[in-house]
Amino acid sequence: MGNLRPSRFSVLFSSSVPGHKTVRFVVGVALIAGSFLVYLAYPLILFLPFSVRVKVGVTIAVWLLSWGGFSVGVFLSGREGYECVRSLWKRTSDGDKEVEKQDANY
Repeated sequence: MGNLRPSRFSVLFSSSVPGHKTVRFVVGVALIAGSFLVYLAYPLILFLPFSVRVKVGVTIAVWLLSWGGFSVGVFLSGREGYECVRSLWKRTSDGDKEVEKQDANY
């Protein structure tokens, strides 16, 4: 009992230590990122063996799920979470631009 070592997941539960993220922040960022994954479902909906009316209904439901998850994620993580996801997105898209610049130089 004398040698208590913090868990590797303890960072999720601490909010008073600078640089550490809370569970609320992590869940919010996960919801924001997950809301973008819903876009992968749109092409799959086209191939469902249902009527056009059902496909439209499923598309609207998926769209609402995506925006609902994004909105709750922004609420939970706040501006910091939005900026975190935005920087990751920008870093990824900037990386593609760097590859294009390198290809153009060859």
